[in-house]
Amino acid sequence: IMIPARGPEAIHLWSGPEYERHDFVGEEIHLEVKTTRKDRHEHTISRRDQLDTPAGRRLIVVSILLEESIAGHESVATKMDQLVDLIRSDAAATDAFMAKMLQVGWVDEVRRSGQLLRFNLRDAHIYEVDDNFPRLPAELVVPDGVVGLRYSIDLTNIPSLDVDDAIDIVRHD
Repeated sequence: IMIPARGPEAIHLWSGPEYERHDFVGEEIHLEVKTTRKDRHEHTISRRDQLDTPAGRRLIVVSILLEESIAGHESVATKMDQLVDLIRSDAAATDAFMAKMLQVGWVDEVRRSGQLLRFNLRDAHIYEVDDNFPRLPAELVVPDGVVGLRYSIDLTNIPSLDVDDAIDIVRHD
């Protein structure tokens, strides 16, 4: 979604390595990516505010179902290579991407190790967070002494966006 919508500039919007609330932060659009190995679009949310939409902005959630398999056609390495091919013409974006991958713990030796997780992409859906999206209410006050909160959401019956519509939304950010 991000590269087709914004080109190499999307790399500079990737905020996940900086521990932001959302994986991508733009002027008007935030995007959060959730992956699961489950059979349904169910995800664990580990921050109370992760699905809060910032004032004056829109939040898009991408839900990805993966199947882990030793015969999988994809890996973080293959996805990285595909992305680098798309942004190669922009040296600053390429350098920023590789620096951010180092921040999240990527080392190239993983390519040759047995630690590289292989997977197949089973399904993906895109959602705009609105009043009907399953999440904790923004006005929820967590009691003193509660230092962590995790909850799960099920997106199975939530209306999703078409990929082209999502790209259009992000493109106009």
